[in-house]
Amino acid sequence: INIERSVLWNVVPIYCENVIIRGVTVNSTEVPSGDGIDIESCKNVLIEYCTLNCGDDCFTLKAGRAEDGLRIGRPTENVVIRHSLSKHGHGGITWGSETAGVIKNVYVHDCVFNGTRAGLRFKTRRNRGGGADGVWAERLRMINVGNVFTWDLLGNAFYMGELAARYPERPVNRLTPDVKNIHVKDFIVESANWFIAANGIPEIPFNNVLIENAEVKTKQLFRSLNDVKDFTVRNVQLSAEKDTIKILDGQNLLFQNVQISVPSNRIHVLMEGKRCNNIRFEDITNKDGKNVKVVKKKVK
Repeated sequence: INIERSVLWNVVPIYCENVIIRGVTVNSTEVPSGDGIDIESCKNVLIEYCTLNCGDDCFTLKAGRAEDGLRIGRPTENVVIRHSLSKHGHGGITWGSETAGVIKNVYVHDCVFNGTRAGLRFKTRRNRGGGADGVWAERLRMINVGNVFTWDLLGNAFYMGELAARYPERPVNRLTPDVKNIHVKDFIVESANWFIAANGIPEIPFNNVLIENAEVKTKQLFRSLNDVKDFTVRNVQLSAEKDTIKILDGQNLLFQNVQISVPSNRIHVLMEGKRCNNIRFEDITNKDGKNVKVVKKKVK
């Protein structure tokens, strides 16, 4: 089916099991909340051969919001998204921002993102609960995207008020979301503005992320890498116009066997925050196999 210029979310199964969505095309670029497909607290879902061109997120995974979502307690789980195209949209595939029941066990493969603001987007808030746990993605191609990866876990003050501020840290409670266990491999980025833009939650950093086996062409490297723990980039070819990586309270970060092509043939790593530690660069070379100088600077 084709859905044209609908007024809000388009395909939205809620509390369903054994769902197949196949061959759906959505064009809703002029609609502010024109999500393409929203999976809400569903189990065993297959999405394939779909094309989404949206005014908001394209493929979206949700699991209830805040206290009401915790009360219902139904996750979105066991989801496969494959052989599909995301065009215009805030996120090609987005986890959240409603995450109370937890979004878990998602497998994405053989998908294309062309013109989306972000390729893979993780989105929640301090008061949304749950989180995301278990993401596997491979064989992706991205063209003309804003950010290849986005973690947007705090939101902005216009919608979230003081909860959007990093400090003061809040006590971890049942509404604190945890985003973890993400593995993305074997992908190509033909053109992007940024490789990664990540803003986590200081009291519970997003964690256990592995990005490997990729070819990435982007204007800039890391817009931000904030409040993250156990994060690895391995076997990646990166080509960028700028040479700066910004890290705020990053813990246990490893960049291993990364080929980086930048005009200066050096990488400037700006590290900030009292928790910033164990940030390692191993086997960093340029396309000619020569070592790239990594310059670390602690920012107060």
